[in-house]
Amino acid sequence: MREPDLDFSYTFTEQGSVFVRFYCANADASCDAYGETYEISIGVSSLKCPNAFSPLNEDGVNDEWKVSYSSIVSFQCSIYNRYGREMISFTDPAAGWDGRYGGKLVPAGVYYYVIKARGADGKEYKLSGDINIVDYK
Repeated sequence: MREPDLDFSYTFTEQGSVFVRFYCANADASCDAYGETYEISIGVSSLKCPNAFSPLNEDGVNDEWKVSYSSIVSFQCSIYNRYGREMISFTDPAAGWDGRYGGKLVPAGVYYYVIKARGADGKEYKLSGDINIVDYK
């Protein structure tokens, strides 16, 4: 792939290994330079969701709900309360939910997540389930 722009990004969308090397040259290629060659490996994707966390005690342990993932290239997660009100929505699988809505901690209870994602290996994920917010001291 050749890219004429000075600022660009690329998302690897297939499982396997790819070799990448930086090459630059002036317009007539009379001056050029090559960088090191790097191997980028994209593995099998996975996506797992916890079903409980405990943000209310604020002890620094299990205070945020986060998915466990590998090789995810697209991600959309929404979390709802029992009345269907969206508490949070995010598109970065590394993000999470701290149990807050409108800046305040929500009450202990059951919440619901809906996730649509795609792995680098082409696997499609459509996950949904309960999240239990536990209040213990």
